[in-house]
Amino acid sequence: MIQLVGPGGAGKTTVGAALAERIGVSFVDLDAEFAATGGDISAYLEKRGYAAYAGRNVSLYSTTTWRAAGERRSLGATLWL
Repeated sequence: MIQLVGPGGAGKTTVGAALAERIGVSFVDLDAEFAATGGDISAYLEKRGYAAYAGRNVSLYSTTTWRAAGERRSLGATLWL
């Protein structure tokens, strides 16, 4: 598993997607996972606050890590952002 960490706008999604394609592994963008299940991140933060957002991210990370663990058996690696 490779994790790319950095501030917003640093290019993690762009680099991660390109790298995943180049080396032939799956790509997971945690922000996209959040938006798919929790809606717009900015709206979520405004409505529920940072503590709730951080808790949701931890939950998503754990859930997505378990899902990717099964994929790793066949893919060999996963990129996370």
